[in-house]
Amino acid sequence: MEKLSLNSTVTLWNGVEMPLLGYSTEETAYDLKTQTEIILDAIEVGFRYFDTAESWHTQRALGRAVKMSGIPREEFFIASKISIDDIRDRKAYWAYEESLKQLDMDYLDLYSQHWAFTERQMSSWWKLEKLYDEGRVRAIGVCNHEIHHLERIRVMIENGEYTKYMPMVNQSHFHPQYTCAALREYCAANKIAFGGLFEKSELYKETKPRYNVETTRGGEWFEEGENPNIMENNPRLKRDYYDKFDLISEIAQKYGKTNSQICIRWSLQHGVITTPKTTSLQKMKEYIDVFDFELTGEEMEKIDRLNINNRIGYDPDYIDF
Repeated sequence: MEKLSLNSTVTLWNGVEMPLLGYSTEETAYDLKTQTEIILDAIEVGFRYFDTAESWHTQRALGRAVKMSGIPREEFFIASKISIDDIRDRKAYWAYEESLKQLDMDYLDLYSQHWAFTERQMSSWWKLEKLYDEGRVRAIGVCNHEIHHLERIRVMIENGEYTKYMPMVNQSHFHPQYTCAALREYCAANKIAFGGLFEKSELYKETKPRYNVETTRGGEWFEEGENPNIMENNPRLKRDYYDKFDLISEIAQKYGKTNSQICIRWSLQHGVITTPKTTSLQKMKEYIDVFDFELTGEEMEKIDRLNINNRIGYDPDYIDF
């Protein structure tokens, strides 16, 4: 396979080059100043693809951080998503304008439906198509769409029913216990780039209380009296979902990497657009340090066999928000 690097990209069907590895701003849910500092850390580490969403409340911070970095906007790939509330209320075009204002940018590289809200799926998709035709976004996509959701778009195109474009990207649930092979095969057959999402925040309970605490620049939580400079005291560094999987631990030991790095490398070698999330500078450096080794075919297959179709978080067909 072609040697992967931080500059590796996926070519979307319209010719746009999208980075294979990016940073998700989903977990940076603090005050605006702290959000901005966290994203500036990610920029300093080397991330240039940033994934945000209206419902994550991080668009303003991302826009501020990009400007404060001094790096030209054109060197970034910025992706955002329309919330299900705006899909439900037929406000897709308005939502795009709001995202641009919050980001203080003139365009987005990728704009996506955040969920497949079936009753309004096509009406909002048509608005995204209009934004694309107007040249206001470089690519349009979807998130959390299963095959039957994508088929609805494909069939309407086939029948000439007011729909012109298949999504350029589908970001959906993906990790070693949920490899969604059939969905990835469908996306590949229809020239849809596949991006992986992992709602790991659904899996954890706080190991330390959120009261009587001190905070640091990165928004990490510590008990009163702990030394915030000793990162091992931080529970956020100890709770990655795959840390206790023996198979992944064995592979990680072989390469001198962490289990999280093995999972990210596995995802990238599958050609999946990967956007890890963390508020820790130490973790950011870890997540981007995955290009000096390569998993063997046998190791990839072993990790694939961990699949048990274990979806974490909401099912796209059964959402209550």
